[in-house]
Amino acid sequence: LFLSLERTGVVPQALADRPFPGPDTQYYLECFYALSDHRQSSGFGLSPLDLPSIKILADAIGYGEGRDFEWFRYMMAELDRAYLEYMNERQRIESQTRAAQRPKR
Repeated sequence: LFLSLERTGVVPQALADRPFPGPDTQYYLECFYALSDHRQSSGFGLSPLDLPSIKILADAIGYGEGRDFEWFRYMMAELDRAYLEYMNERQRIESQTRAAQRPKR
């Protein structure tokens, strides 16, 4: 979407209509992106974020103890769950598309 926006200058309707996160939500998204950049892969797809990585980031930003950590861990896990569901669905659709495009024998 962003590349076509840069080329054409036209904002796709889906991009124009999407809600933008507020400052609090944006902060958690940036934390999630930082964690996700270091995500491992098992060779069968993306692995979930690991607890030690979440704890390291939580400690670094002051969310490393008690209820603060539990909230942060929950937020990262929920964002990760949604991300992995999206990526799995995207992979499924791409696989079906490739299969449909293969020449039939």
